[in-house]
Amino acid sequence: MRKMTTLLAAAAVLATPMAGFAKTPGDISDLVSMRGSSFEGEIERRGYEFIKKVGIAQFWWNANTKTCVSAAFDNGRVSSIESTAASDCGHSSGGSTAAGIVAGAAAIGLIAALAGHHKKDASRNTSDYNTVYQQGYNDAMYGGHYNNNDSEAYHSGYMAGEAEQNNRRHANSKLVRGAPAAAQYACNARSDEMWGVPKGSSVTVSVFDYGQGNYELTTASGHLRGKCSVNARGVVSDFLPQ
Repeated sequence: MRKMTTLLAAAAVLATPMAGFAKTPGDISDLVSMRGSSFEGEIERRGYEFIKKVGIAQFWWNANTKTCVSAAFDNGRVSSIESTAASDCGHSSGGSTAAGIVAGAAAIGLIAALAGHHKKDASRNTSDYNTVYQQGYNDAMYGGHYNNNDSEAYHSGYMAGEAEQNNRRHANSKLVRGAPAAAQYACNARSDEMWGVPKGSSVTVSVFDYGQGNYELTTASGHLRGKCSVNARGVVSDFLPQ
C-alpha cells in the first residue's frame, strides 16, 4: 500500500497533460470511425471547440456540458473519442489539476505500469526515475517520436505506453464496443483484482460471442492478458491469465 501511495503521489505532481480514457460521450459516439476530413466540422457543429493537439490526439471542449474529450486518429479515421479531465482542456472541474490527472484512466494506466515495473526493482521508485518513465510513456501514448535520451527509465516507459495505446485502440473497436457493457465491466474488474492493479486499469480488447448470451472476452492491462468467460448479465464463470 505504501508503494502504491508513493506512485499515486508521483503521478499527481507530474504536470504533463494526460488524456483520461473513459467512455465516449453519447452525443458524439457515432463520430468514432469517421474520416478525419469530416470530423472537425461535425464535432464543431455539436458544440465542441478545438483546444490543442498532442501527438495523435486532439483535445476538444464543450462549454455547454463542461466536457473535455480527446480524439485519436489512425489511418485517416477517428480511432477513439474519450472523456478526459476538464483540466486537459484548460478548465477547472471543481478540484485541483492533480486530482483530475490521477482520476483519469490513462493516469491509472501509468500508475499500474509503474507499480509492475517497480516490483522488479523497488530502488527505481524515485521521483527522477518516475519523471523520465512518464515522459517515455506519454511519448508512446500520444504518438510522439522516441527520444534520443534512451535511458532505461525512458525506454521502459515508452514500451509500456505503446502497450497501453494498443490496448485502448482495440478497446474502442466496433467489435468490442458491441459487447454487453455488464460483461465488459465484470471482466475488467476481475482482471484488476487478479493482477493487483489499480481499479480501472484493465480494458476489453477482444470479444468472442458463443451465442445465447455467453462470451469470452480478452482483457488487458499493459502487457498483461487474460481470458474471461462471462454472460451478458456480467456473471463471470472463469478467468485465466495468459
